[in-house]
Amino acid sequence: MKFFKKVFTIFILFFFFSILNVSSLFSQTLTPKYISTTPLSNGYYEYLPEGYDPTSNKTYPLLFCFGGYGENGDGSPAQLPYVISVWGTTGWQINQGIFPTSFIVNGQPQKFVILFPQFTGVANPQSINEVIDYAILHYRVDVTRIYMTGFSLGGGLIWDYAGYSIPYANRVAAIVPVCGGSYADIMKAETIAAGNIAVWATHNDGDPTVPVQITTIDYINDINAASSPPNPLAKMTIFHDDAHNAWDSTYSLTYGLHVYEWMLQFKRGPATLSVTGLDFNATKNVNDEVVLEWKTYSENNNRGFAVERSSDGIKFDSIEFISSLSNAGRGAAYSFKDISPGNGKNYYRLKQINFDTRTNYSVIKTIEIKNINEFKIFPNPVRDVLTIKLKSPLHHCQLNIINAKGQLTEQLIINGASSVNIPVKHLLPGMYTGRITNGNSSIKFSFVKQ
Repeated sequence: MKFFKKVFTIFILFFFFSILNVSSLFSQTLTPKYISTTPLSNGYYEYLPEGYDPTSNKTYPLLFCFGGYGENGDGSPAQLPYVISVWGTTGWQINQGIFPTSFIVNGQPQKFVILFPQFTGVANPQSINEVIDYAILHYRVDVTRIYMTGFSLGGGLIWDYAGYSIPYANRVAAIVPVCGGSYADIMKAETIAAGNIAVWATHNDGDPTVPVQITTIDYINDINAASSPPNPLAKMTIFHDDAHNAWDSTYSLTYGLHVYEWMLQFKRGPATLSVTGLDFNATKNVNDEVVLEWKTYSENNNRGFAVERSSDGIKFDSIEFISSLSNAGRGAAYSFKDISPGNGKNYYRLKQINFDTRTNYSVIKTIEIKNINEFKIFPNPVRDVLTIKLKSPLHHCQLNIINAKGQLTEQLIINGASSVNIPVKHLLPGMYTGRITNGNSSIKFSFVKQ
């Protein structure tokens, strides 16, 4: 009888834990995204916590997980799974349904948004920065709580990103590089220290692939010996093992490292704002030009504003720089006219730049331009002849070409043509704007003369 009671008890416990595991599996979902977030990445996996609502005002800590060289790929359904397949890593834990749905930090439950980008090769710091920009634009991110972890090549990417520049370092609250494949660099260590990033690096002492001394140990020692050491000081855990795999121990949910909870302790403090009361607006005038206007309440240590434009809301390019008009604690008013917005949606933002190189961004404004005809221009940039291909012929239209100074350089009439070739070999190198007008309607485009 006792034997059957014991068997029954084991069965009940097995059933209970099975239910828990099934519930955990259903609550933890990794979603493949076949989207290019930067030219060096064509896809990523997304993990959203329970209760995540993209329409709410609630924001979440953001964790980036970077894989090693073997996890690189083209972002396709066949290769993207590489980034979550390595045993013992965060992606593997979520796939197994064993990743905690929340963490208690300072008495409060915390939940991550986690992204697993796949790179086509060795990513550079600029690519990492573009991935961060994409995430902030598309997810409910607490920008004071952005974290990074990665192993092998991925750990090296973290060292390189955090050490690239102070503005990059200032975007990250804490990093956990695992057997990071990047040789220690004193200048990068100085930058990481000056950025005051919380650092916890791990490695195996007998790693045959990435030498522990000239990477992890030297990085930690150089950061803590920097002219402005971080607070808290960078720390490291060196495991006694002859394998390259230090990630299994680092991300263990059993042996007590708790790197996830450790990261969640840290956040970027509110920056000392050199510009307050920034009010930014964008409007379209009758000539399909976009007028940007902004004003500030106070300015100190402000070098000026880079006006940035994007066609997709993800990758922004600077189209003008406007120097500060006030640095004595007073505010100022500014305006800029974009005479050559693209056809369709145009996204604008201001990048405020301090004299000490720190940066801040405004909100993004969107203006849509609807031209009178669908068209293509090529090649762009151009050397000799610019071709305009129209969907349908235009009649009795005037084409003007204007240089960056606003001067008219070319003028001709289009009548009944759906393809126009414009000789530009004689033009000086630079940015030009074209406008085809017919009454009150117009087509606008821009091109670069090499």
